[in-house]
Amino acid sequence: MRRLRWFIVGLSGLALIVSSATAQDESAFQFPNQIRQVSNFDVPPPPDVPAGQTAAPEQVFNRPAPQDMEPNWVNTGDSNQCNNCCRVCPQWYAQLDVLLLDRASHFSNQPVVLDDITGAVLLSTGDLNFNGAAGPRILLGRAADDCTACEFSYFGVYSLSAERTITDGNSLDIPIDLVVPATDFNNAKAMRVTDDFRLNSFELNCARFLCGSRPCGGVELLAGFRYLNLQETFNINSTDADNTISDYRIRTRNNLYGGQLGLRCSERWDRLGLSTTGKAGLFANDADHSQFVGDNGNTTILRNVNSSQVLTAFVADLNATLSYSLTDHLAIRGGYNVIWIQGVAVAPNQLDFSFNATSGTGVNSSGGVLLHG
Repeated sequence: MRRLRWFIVGLSGLALIVSSATAQDESAFQFPNQIRQVSNFDVPPPPDVPAGQTAAPEQVFNRPAPQDMEPNWVNTGDSNQCNNCCRVCPQWYAQLDVLLLDRASHFSNQPVVLDDITGAVLLSTGDLNFNGAAGPRILLGRAADDCTACEFSYFGVYSLSAERTITDGNSLDIPIDLVVPATDFNNAKAMRVTDDFRLNSFELNCARFLCGSRPCGGVELLAGFRYLNLQETFNINSTDADNTISDYRIRTRNNLYGGQLGLRCSERWDRLGLSTTGKAGLFANDADHSQFVGDNGNTTILRNVNSSQVLTAFVADLNATLSYSLTDHLAIRGGYNVIWIQGVAVAPNQLDFSFNATSGTGVNSSGGVLLHG
């Protein structure tokens, strides 16, 4: 019954619109009669004709029409560049992507595993190669009009990892001076080095078209706030000749807060669309890290320290996306992303093979993270 009621109301409204349009059409057909009266000079002559003289027909026909006779479209010019497209932009819109990202090994080339006999470097931090990982990217936006919108976006990468294992009899060491007290890392028969990285990014941006509009494409200015959380765990797992296993483990966490600016350029060709987005900003980085070095199967603690520091970081990312609209409200997208984060404490850069009271207590913030895919 409710659907039937709304159907009847809709038909009534449609009939009212048709009646109004018919009435307007009938009034338009009366316009020539008014012109015919003007041609018979049933109205006062134009003001530029002297009194007592007769106005020429062209003077009468060229007179401006009264204001109430102007067509509705006369004053609807393109006063705003946002009105270039005759489409109504939806108030809410959303995008859901699956990111397949890889991480470039951008560390200081710190030796990790040495040959006990020759002293040759068997593994360095620069030798670690990360596997690709998938993560979601979600964007939810509300458009005030075709030119202005507010957007919230999130993306996360939960398990970007690298792993290398070195086995060589009983002749594997870590660098001095830590190898002396850490007996499980001296003349070991196997060392497994792992690195696990995670990233979460939250953004709140205001978007404003500098030219063009949302349905048609153009150049769009982005400005907003961004928060990123980076967590990383680096571990050297050593198996000694007597099969005791100990760890040298480093954990880092970076919390970045700051503002950013960006541009988004988009173009549309019927159902096909191309968009490129670039953003950059300066951030305050609340970084902390902890170190643990165990021996004798981790029963002896040689180091267990942590430290924190507030740093300055830089974040920039670039995205290019090609989309194809399946319907007016659904499109498929594919693209490429590059994300650069500089000024963060990455775990491999915190390695400290010295052995004194201050070992492992500093924060090395010169690291960078490059994600792409």
